[in-house]
Amino acid sequence: YHINLSNDNLKFGSLQKFLSDSIAKKIAPFVISNPIQTSLTLDGLFQFKNTPEINARFKSTANTASYNDKYTLSNTNFKGYLTNKIYISDSIQSKKGTKKDIKIFFKEVTGNLEGMELKLDNSYYQSTPEYPNYVAANLNIEGKNESLAQVLKNDDFDFKGGNFELN
Repeated sequence: YHINLSNDNLKFGSLQKFLSDSIAKKIAPFVISNPIQTSLTLDGLFQFKNTPEINARFKSTANTASYNDKYTLSNTNFKGYLTNKIYISDSIQSKKGTKKDIKIFFKEVTGNLEGMELKLDNSYYQSTPEYPNYVAANLNIEGKNESLAQVLKNDDFDFKGGNFELN
């Protein structure tokens, strides 16, 4: 089978009930306040133990995203894709994927994190049974030193005045 679905007004919270338990568990700590644009393709076979190939594209502008109710990224814009096809098979390599594989690639993310400007590009989160929580991030954060201390929530840092840039 080959199924294409598009939704320009998807509520992120409603998405979890349609995902496999392993993928739903990985995205459970995230909350996205406003609807996002999505396009999904499912390819598979109607066979026992067949894992469909999932490819989803997503994007949003002027949204709010939070993680575990601890960190909130406001005025965020993002676009990327999600897939469960991580391994590429060819005549030399024939590594098979599992139903727990997931890769979330962010082409770009921008937003404000408690007074700091965050920019992320060409970065991804990937999880497989061999490497259960791998992150590759091209991240730039800049802002006031006090904002950094507030996000770190660490009494050992006492910044007063000035700015910082982290690449």
